[in-house]
Amino acid sequence: MLLVVEGPAGIGKSELLAAVRQRARGRGFGLLTGCGSEFEAELAFGVAFQLLEPMVQGASASERRHLLAGGARVGARVLGAEEEEPPADRYAAIHGLYWLCANLRPGG
Repeated sequence: MLLVVEGPAGIGKSELLAAVRQRARGRGFGLLTGCGSEFEAELAFGVAFQLLEPMVQGASASERRHLLAGGARVGARVLGAEEEEPPADRYAAIHGLYWLCANLRPGG
């Protein structure tokens, strides 16, 4: 699911998002957050890095094997979480990130 919240300053967007995060966590949902900025315009996959890199780096050895199974290992290379160079092909990078996200799901 993707959520986009927009509105004028001071309307309560941050408070709304904080309440949604707290409720989601209370119900056992996993939650990934990221925020793009103009400073990341030249950084490929900057938000993907924000969302996924802490999870990959913080995973136990067993969790990491599951997360990086199959094509997801290429996604980890995009994030710099693997020793090999990131893929030069943008399609391969997106494909790897897709499988990394798919592996986040239980049984994924």
